[in-house]
Amino acid sequence: MKINHKLFRMNRNLIICLLVSTAVSTVAAQAMAGYASYINTTVAVALGYTAFFGTLPVLFWRDNRSRYSQMDRKSVRHELAKVMSSIGIGEIVYFAVIWLTLYYLLEIGIEPYQAALIAKVAASAVYLSVVSVILKASKTFQPA
Repeated sequence: MKINHKLFRMNRNLIICLLVSTAVSTVAAQAMAGYASYINTTVAVALGYTAFFGTLPVLFWRDNRSRYSQMDRKSVRHELAKVMSSIGIGEIVYFAVIWLTLYYLLEIGIEPYQAALIAKVAASAVYLSVVSVILKASKTFQPA
């Protein structure tokens, strides 16, 4: 089985971003422990998104800048459109899973940091699966 290194690097970047996002949202959830579950959930998820989307462009640019400088503009735009659409679809699924899971776990009385961690792990697994399947199905990052 041949490893697609470009897809592997993309997944590595997503995992790093998810870890940063997990750290931020877990701390935020615990800091918001005294607030209503829906407020805690919304703030924790929003801060997690901020951390994720603050980190991803930097990592993606670092891994792809030399490759994109050698490609023509049309190919770069086409590939970026595939990447952004797969991430967008993954984010819709991720948002639904994390918000519902975190809210439910807070409502049943689990400690906020534990609830945030459990919800992030579940949502991250679903997110990575969705994004990877879409990137592979759309033949993005085809091995050279």
